[in-house]
Amino acid sequence: MADIFISYKREEQDKARQLAVALEKQGWSVWWDPKLRAGDYFDDVIEKALNEARCVIVMWSKRSVPPNITMSNYRRVYVPGGCFFFTLVTHGRQRLFEEDENVDRLREGLRSTMKKHPFQIDAIVILPDHLHTVWRLPPGDTDYLLRWRLIKHYLASGILAPTNHRGEKRVWQRRFWEHVIRNEDDWRNHVDYVHYNPVKHRYVRRPSDWRWSSFERASRRGWYSSGWGALEPMNLCGMNFE
Repeated sequence: MADIFISYKREEQDKARQLAVALEKQGWSVWWDPKLRAGDYFDDVIEKALNEARCVIVMWSKRSVPPNITMSNYRRVYVPGGCFFFTLVTHGRQRLFEEDENVDRLREGLRSTMKKHPFQIDAIVILPDHLHTVWRLPPGDTDYLLRWRLIKHYLASGILAPTNHRGEKRVWQRRFWEHVIRNEDDWRNHVDYVHYNPVKHRYVRRPSDWRWSSFERASRRGWYSSGWGALEPMNLCGMNFE
């Protein structure tokens, strides 16, 4: 059990490392996510460390949090009518989305949820064991948690999978990564990250070769020039969310 758990945005990893080192020099035991070992399940380890810690330090800065953000708690950041980047990973890195029927069911879940609780998808890519997407919520609406809960349940209800002690199917990692889009450049970087992801993971040589992506739609809108993504775009250097 660690004395202190450090929660931080990925942009602040270097500062989190400096803080952890300083606290450890003062005799405190510190946990932060680089202490994950190979083979660990991110959700399970994070939840255990968080529950066992005696104290939680939450790092926010001008780089990681835009002005006028309100927070209901330290785990999730809410911006009414905001724009968000999300990463979701399957439980235990199951390659669920190698099966077309699972991708189809996920897409049905997105459409079904969108009808009941509208939101806009600016970009999305579905890879075998995870997905990335950029959403816009309606003005005054903050509830992306409800939307993801419905989408995840819709997929899980159509898949045979073992359950945990809560009776939940082991289909998804229980938590997910979210990032508040701060400005137009930040939006562009994350949309590009979504569309380049299949090339990054070496599934294909060009973004247009990946079936389960919004890249073709984005290209039709004029967002990309011919040949984009054959090489890693400069604006994505250093970005790594999966």
